[in-house]
Amino acid sequence: MTNELTTESGGLAGRGRLLRLGAPRDTSAVRHLVTFLVASVVTVLATRAYLAAADYPQIGGGDLHVAHVLWGGLLMALAMMLLLSYVGPVPRSLGAALGGVGFGLFIDEVGKFVTADNDYFYAPTAAIIYFVTVVLVLIVEGLHGRRAHHPAEYLAVAADRLTAGLAGGFTPTARAEARELAAKGAGEPGAHLVAELVDAVPDDDTDLPDPVRGGVDRVVRWLDALVDRAWAAWLLICVLVLVGAAEALVGLSVVRGEVPGLPQWTGFAILAAVGASMVLLAVGIVVGRNNHLRGAVWMRRAVLISLLFTQLLVFRALRWTAAFGLVLDVLAFMALEVALREERMVKARRS
Repeated sequence: MTNELTTESGGLAGRGRLLRLGAPRDTSAVRHLVTFLVASVVTVLATRAYLAAADYPQIGGGDLHVAHVLWGGLLMALAMMLLLSYVGPVPRSLGAALGGVGFGLFIDEVGKFVTADNDYFYAPTAAIIYFVTVVLVLIVEGLHGRRAHHPAEYLAVAADRLTAGLAGGFTPTARAEARELAAKGAGEPGAHLVAELVDAVPDDDTDLPDPVRGGVDRVVRWLDALVDRAWAAWLLICVLVLVGAAEALVGLSVVRGEVPGLPQWTGFAILAAVGASMVLLAVGIVVGRNNHLRGAVWMRRAVLISLLFTQLLVFRALRWTAAFGLVLDVLAFMALEVALREERMVKARRS
């Protein structure tokens, strides 16, 4: 029976190495990883703001100073203990949030560990933290954004959802999600057994809230409502032009020598990157008149240049005051992702 099922699904030997090792990707991984990264960035900004407002207090007294990198390590250890102690999807939201806060406290003190005099105020610290965040985002994109999920992965995630249902029952929403995942894994060995188990799990009328997922869902719903507005596209274009203009002013300041410690080539690089973003944005506007999907793709490329390159140099020049432009870029990128998702869904329904 097993051999027949294996042959029917194309053979286990034809699957990727990770699947054969028993490591399917979680379909909710991006949400958890984004939670981790957002918690990290918010923690860094909140820590810097608090320490500045409190005049950089020393915890410990005398010759002792309990650096917050230690609290960060403790929180990351607690997150690991949580994720290693429980099965199922439920602990992951809390683990992502705890781990993100811990990593934020850890990376905030990077200046102390890359300088001979343990300088917390090392000028390039903001750029280093931003660079690390960008690298992590690229890793997430490489793991989850370039390759579609295999049916076996959907089935494995459905089985993962079952662990929560078998322990505490299924709410209607949770059961519908598990059924959808099992349906996407149809044809894989054991798919019908998983589907039967999903239906056999008892009902749970009390839906215990997941604050992290609830917050993400609220943001997505807000962006969904925003991108449906007729003026949303022009608002997005204005935001991108505003961010580009601000970045160009920073580049000009560096070129003029008004930012000490930075070579002129940094300013020229900022101006070149801003120019590239504006060209891509213009292409997106022109193309988007006839094809909204292609227009959004070009605009997304413009934002990516700003996020992955321009903002890194701007952070090196302005340090933490560059965070406002970063927030606008991130919001624009999220809005474009939602718009692209809707356009693809419309295109799929038409076909």
